[in-house]
Amino acid sequence: MTKCIGCDKEISKYSKRCKSCSNKFRKGKYFLNSENKKGSNHPNWKGGISQNYMRRISLENLKQKCSLCNSKKNLEVHHIDQNRKNNKLLNLIILCRSCHTKIHYKLNPHKGKKR
Repeated sequence: MTKCIGCDKEISKYSKRCKSCSNKFRKGKYFLNSENKKGSNHPNWKGGISQNYMRRISLENLKQKCSLCNSKKNLEVHHIDQNRKNNKLLNLIILCRSCHTKIHYKLNPHKGKKR
């Protein structure tokens, strides 16, 4: 048994704080509540619009079928200029997974091949 670093109660040797002190600590300045986690304050913030958001926007604004084969299954967003950060609608086209793979293979035919 050890003592809680907050109140000196006896606790399990695997803990630093008792349950009461642990809750107080979390609710204090060290606990990130939901307001602190929004936007640029969120630990995963990368400074802009997420890929999922752009995918959803492009699927809503562009035809919901593959630009090459007209399939409506397994749709993906392809960046025409190969720049993942360029999420302008003019740079995005909708492709099915099969056509998307073929396009990338034609752009880099040695990718994935063992030598």
